[in-house]
Amino acid sequence: SLELLCCGSIAGAAAKTVIAPGDRIKIIFQTDPSRPFSMGNALRAGREIVATSGPLALWRGNGATMVRIMPHAGIVYMCFDKYNGALGALLPDTPAASQRFVAGAAAGATATAVTYPLDLMRARMAIDMSRDGSRYASMWHAGSRVVSAEGWRALYSGITP
Repeated sequence: SLELLCCGSIAGAAAKTVIAPGDRIKIIFQTDPSRPFSMGNALRAGREIVATSGPLALWRGNGATMVRIMPHAGIVYMCFDKYNGALGALLPDTPAASQRFVAGAAAGATATAVTYPLDLMRARMAIDMSRDGSRYASMWHAGSRVVSAEGWRALYSGITP
């Protein structure tokens, strides 16, 4: 239902906003092989960001994350109940824990399939932000550049092994 979709979206947004500074620092270490990770180096990186760009810079890229996480979390929250109910009706003798496990996995897979292009654009923008001279002005711009350069299938590149 729309109510479940909205509740899941809000919960996902709140959770991701709280951990955004840690995510920002994590991405810096993931995309810069010259920086060895340690807790001390991570704290120094956070202090450096605050000193050079201000505290709100710790949330840079959070808007792009919200564009992806809100529909993803909402879809998971909404689909879990639907899938769990359907599995209960189809397989009434299945243990409840197994049923919830399968419903959760199916809900996660559904949300990932629907929002994968958003995750791809977020990842490309995150890597792009760590370089000088940004190539993408927005997620929409990143998506349109990917489609024009690589075709529509590129929006799902990497979704399968």
